[in-house]
Amino acid sequence: HFAAEGTAEFQALLYIPSRPPPDLWLPNRERTTGLQLYVRNVFITDACQALVPPYLRFLRGVVDSSDLPLNISRETLQDDAMVRKIRSNLINRTLGVLREMKEKEFEKYRSFFREFGAVLKEGVMGDPEHKDRLMDLLLFDSTVSEGPTDLRSVVGRLKPDQKAIYYLVAENEDAARHSPLLEGFRVRGLEVLLLTDPVDAWLEGVLDRYQDHPFQAVHRGEVEWPKSTELKKEDQPTFTM
Repeated sequence: HFAAEGTAEFQALLYIPSRPPPDLWLPNRERTTGLQLYVRNVFITDACQALVPPYLRFLRGVVDSSDLPLNISRETLQDDAMVRKIRSNLINRTLGVLREMKEKEFEKYRSFFREFGAVLKEGVMGDPEHKDRLMDLLLFDSTVSEGPTDLRSVVGRLKPDQKAIYYLVAENEDAARHSPLLEGFRVRGLEVLLLTDPVDAWLEGVLDRYQDHPFQAVHRGEVEWPKSTELKKEDQPTFTM
């Protein structure tokens, strides 16, 4: 619950449901849920999709604006400059709250990401302005972590001379963990992210780099071993890429 002042004055009461709504994956035109919009306590619409981008469509709640005209139509909401300012404010506020949840209440965030992580990944693919902040919110399974891990933690575990972040796209976690492609990484003690969500096949297309570290796809043979992990001939795995 917060109030914004300045170029866009409004109040908002938002929440994230514990489970995805039934229309979460329907096209925009078919979804019947969204944020309720009021203007100076006058009801305008109960499903204003213009207030948040598609990758935050799980948000529920009420927005009451002091600046929008009372006669604004649903058709003009998408192109209204004030609506865009409110939308920007809501995005920044929501991403900030999610970051704080991840840092201070990780198990709670982990439950949220289990339900809505695939939707957040849409933002990484479709919102260049907020891509870096969204990347910080992603969680991945990996070959060295007991549970989901984030990219900041992965970077902290890189070998001293390791530049790349390695990842493997597979149909499911079991197939990923038993992939023979991982053998060379295990013997070298290198971490590999396991991307097993159906949307990861598309997410891969925008995984260029995180901070100063490029991504390298294990399943595509795009691997450069760190010099410190070079193996002696007798230590080479039986399967090589």
